[in-house]
Amino acid sequence: MKKLLLLAAGLMSYCTFAQALYIQNLSPYNIEYTIWKSNLGSPSTGCTPLIESKLFVGTVPVLPASPNPGVTAVEAYYDGNVNLSNTFNPAYPNTPLIDGWMFNGTHYNLGANPPQQIPVIFSNVTTWTGIKFSTSVPGGGTAGGYTMNIGCGTNPSTVNVSSPNPSTPFNGSLFTFGGNTWIVFF
Repeated sequence: MKKLLLLAAGLMSYCTFAQALYIQNLSPYNIEYTIWKSNLGSPSTGCTPLIESKLFVGTVPVLPASPNPGVTAVEAYYDGNVNLSNTFNPAYPNTPLIDGWMFNGTHYNLGANPPQQIPVIFSNVTTWTGIKFSTSVPGGGTAGGYTMNIGCGTNPSTVNVSSPNPSTPFNGSLFTFGGNTWIVFF
């Protein structure tokens, strides 16, 4: 019985605290995006707290187009602790840094000196649940505004999206695997 409880506790802690976000772009388009986390364990409150990326410097993060569409992915990685999103990760050099987050109506500036950090407990109780994005052709032209998200309460999930425009075809999927959230554009 102790072994079963230990196994269950280990799995729960893995699923609760592993929660990284991986974004892979296999498309020929740049992906401009805003990402967010929410508390799926609290549907009666609208899944609060909600933590959404809001840059202090620059525009929205941009993940570059794949150098070899359909074959080579350009990848971004964000830890479950949003306070680490403004730190370069050499394992994922294409990850756009995020220097600000909106949390409960307050804007936190990670680039300030000292950094204005969101209490880690709120990163721990939230899960990566969505992305708002548009696509652009390298060198010009933006296409569409799309959203993929894991639903909360009465809000439905939108985990797959396809471009309605035949001149800019792409697909995207959002899913969870191994306690992490994955967003793949192809």
